[in-house]
Amino acid sequence: FKPEAVTERTTVTFTVSAKYPKYPGLASSTSRTLTVNVVPGVAVYDPEDWQAATVAQSSADEAVYSLIPAIVLMSDLDLFDSKYIEKSIWCDIYGNNHALRSKSDFMPSDNTTLLHLRASGLLLSNLILTPISDIPDNMSDEDKVEKKIHGRALRFVGKERGASSDPGGNYSSEDIKAGKRPTGLRVEYCIIQNASEGVQIRGEDVDFVGTIFRNIGYNGIAILCMQDAGNPDIINYAHVG
Repeated sequence: FKPEAVTERTTVTFTVSAKYPKYPGLASSTSRTLTVNVVPGVAVYDPEDWQAATVAQSSADEAVYSLIPAIVLMSDLDLFDSKYIEKSIWCDIYGNNHALRSKSDFMPSDNTTLLHLRASGLLLSNLILTPISDIPDNMSDEDKVEKKIHGRALRFVGKERGASSDPGGNYSSEDIKAGKRPTGLRVEYCIIQNASEGVQIRGEDVDFVGTIFRNIGYNGIAILCMQDAGNPDIINYAHVG
């Protein structure tokens, strides 16, 4: 592929045929077709790459967002500084079966979240999310409670671009009336582990496919339905597949 030719998600179809088929009449045995999606993105090898790729992601500005359509992990990332967590992500992440791992020192409360996904149509694929990577294998459940193991792996912030939500991702009544919430989100073939809470959903539209939740202290998936305080009849329900 010529990278400069791929500026957005592109569908490519390959057909491979045998030049000298043993059974010329059996097309199904001599030809194969494969369709793949090609996306532009940046490769991330270490925490500094991660920092560089996600600094721009903290902005809701459309021009900044368009610079990084996808992040691809090329190795496991041990996030050893608080500046690498609580990231707002506006693009797809392809994990390649690699992990984002944090030390418990940088997850000071149950509300500290490793990743915030903040836009419609985002894909989180084949990624291992480990908010707390330094739990001893022999630690008892009592010790985990006493030491107050903290941290959330993933949060769908509930602030679509153009919505009038506050920075914490809470919906305003105008958001709810207008239906401004991220939709078409997908988490596929991921492992979410070692956290007080796995995922928090605040009225978004999210599908989980082949995803494993394990070693979660409280909720694997916490779902909050957002209601207009001024008009209780206006409720923005979460859609979870």
